[in-house]
Amino acid sequence: MTAAVREKELDLGGVPLGKGGQGEVFRVANRRINQQWEVAYKRYKPETRARLNVSVLRKMADLPAELDEADARWLCENTCWPAAVVEDDSGSTCGFLMRLVPRDFFVSAAGVERAAGLEFLLNPDEYLQRAQLPLPSTEQRLRLLAEVAEAMDRLHRLGIVVGDFSPKNVLYRMRPTPGSFFIDCDAMRLAGCDALPQVETPGWSSAAGEPIATQATDAAKFGRLATRLLAKEQDGFHADVLRRLLPELGQLADLSAHADPSRRPGPSAWTGPLREAARAAGTVPPPPPRPAPAPQTGTEQPAPSSAPQGASAPRPSGPNGTRKAGPAQPPAGKKPPPTVPTVRPRTLLRALGALVLLISIWFAATHSGAARTDASGSSAVGTTTQQDQEQGNGTGTGSPSPDGAQQQAAAIDQLLSQNDGTRSQVTDAVNDVDNCTSGGDLSNDVSALQQAAQTRQDLLSQLGALDVSALPGGDQVVSDLKQAWTESIQADQAFASWAQDVQNGSCGSSGADHTSNWDAADDDSRQATADKQAFVTVWTPIAQQYGLTVRTADQL
Repeated sequence: MTAAVREKELDLGGVPLGKGGQGEVFRVANRRINQQWEVAYKRYKPETRARLNVSVLRKMADLPAELDEADARWLCENTCWPAAVVEDDSGSTCGFLMRLVPRDFFVSAAGVERAAGLEFLLNPDEYLQRAQLPLPSTEQRLRLLAEVAEAMDRLHRLGIVVGDFSPKNVLYRMRPTPGSFFIDCDAMRLAGCDALPQVETPGWSSAAGEPIATQATDAAKFGRLATRLLAKEQDGFHADVLRRLLPELGQLADLSAHADPSRRPGPSAWTGPLREAARAAGTVPPPPPRPAPAPQTGTEQPAPSSAPQGASAPRPSGPNGTRKAGPAQPPAGKKPPPTVPTVRPRTLLRALGALVLLISIWFAATHSGAARTDASGSSAVGTTTQQDQEQGNGTGTGSPSPDGAQQQAAAIDQLLSQNDGTRSQVTDAVNDVDNCTSGGDLSNDVSALQQAAQTRQDLLSQLGALDVSALPGGDQVVSDLKQAWTESIQADQAFASWAQDVQNGSCGSSGADHTSNWDAADDDSRQATADKQAFVTVWTPIAQQYGLTVRTADQL
């Protein structure tokens, strides 16, 4: 099927199976791959066609014929790999044919048949129960991860890098045995070449400054998936969950987040330990895991270029932080390298400002500590006198005291605490709308998104009224947080408008359509995440100095 196919020769039935940022997907009634597998057609949007490297897409379609029979069959049985390019009447490439998603990679979510994306499993059991989805056991989750690792290793040996590796691009099944199926394959990198510009799903992005779409970035993202799938979390890095199952898995997770890409274990290193842990989990239940951290916040949505594959592409869970992943924990006490979906100039400038801020805080702490040590040699910095309170509030005379700075930092921390839970509220609502979990009645989700926007707006008003004159770097902290929350508010409002769009439309097997309001929310979410990273850079040393909660960008 490597010869080009004319679109007019395809029997598409008229109604697309799904729509995405790149185009639409149709079932093809009059074609078969290898005379046995059902076919889907992905028709690119005009703007996607303008970015398409046709020669690479053709090269991808030719690949199965160049492989030995076993590899070619495996590729077609486990992925939606391009099978043939499709041309319009003018001879211009307008899309490609691929295998239709097999039936055993579908689930019934709240009575609606959906492609079984791994993002379903990155949620607490309560979510799966609400969506009426089966609850996989720990053994099944481990065996599924082993299958994903084995598939990624085979792709790497074929010269294929997944690149935009995220739970929306990998489908799962649990019966008869755990298995995986890769979609969005035209976004993969073949022999160092791309059919479409490489993008990364927020929350699954590479470390800042690191080249994307390499075997090393695939390795890092698999480690992230392993920790989240066992922790049942959309975000963060949970190596301890794996460590409790098998110490070797914890070590692999730590190394997967190593700043040196050459130190990261490839997927093949995971398969043996995962299967060993699965066997143990099937006989002796592991000790109860400690409570997973509360869902973290940081708005992020699927990259606009991601499109449904086959019958329908699963969509990621979450916004305003939903796909935004917390920084991966590196080995043994090292702080993780920052991972920012989009690196912006002002974010880099703020990072430099943080260095100046660290020096200011150190100077204030060391000099104030020396001046306020009592005769016995114990520090009195932690105590507050009436004079200190007056000076810290701006009502006394003289320079603001360190305690005044601490009180002002605590006031910011209090606002951050009030924001706790807003992200999970937004994430749950967007996930519910996107997956049509409520079956079309989305009024509660619309209200939840509007309420989240109002909550942030109230916090923004309180933030503007804070006095930070005594806090070193306080003006920058407030400015960055204002910017981040402003972007988040806009994202919440756009998500609410999108939910209303879906409410007025319909929910089908392909889930909710991504309208222009979704696109606007996605853009605002990306900017909000970058701004939150900038805020965290300047806030973390202050929080550490005054013994306040240290937060990641995903928790804002």
